[in-house]
Amino acid sequence: MTTSLHPYLEMRKKYNEVLSNIDFIIHNHDDLLQLNDEINNKVKKDIDDIQNSKTDFTDLKNKIKQLKDNISIKIYALCQHEFIDDCIDIDPDYSQNIRYCIICEYCE
Repeated sequence: MTTSLHPYLEMRKKYNEVLSNIDFIIHNHDDLLQLNDEINNKVKKDIDDIQNSKTDFTDLKNKIKQLKDNISIKIYALCQHEFIDDCIDIDPDYSQNIRYCIICEYCE
């Protein structure tokens, strides 16, 4: 693996972890609102704070996605690609042929 490529691959991995965590927070936003109602906490400020935090996390997610996209472009440019052909299972009855780089995981 190209030495200068490794930090970018690690960065992309960390971006994926952060995006996954943000998705979890966004996904659970509605549950937080419902729980808030169930315990009869009708304080408008609390609800507004929760709604604003969802917007903040959504904005953050979009910014991190853009950073990840920029890193992916850099990885593609730096990688000395080694493509292989593979077959992946989509479901028990269907598989699909793919071609990807074993270094940076770029799919053609």
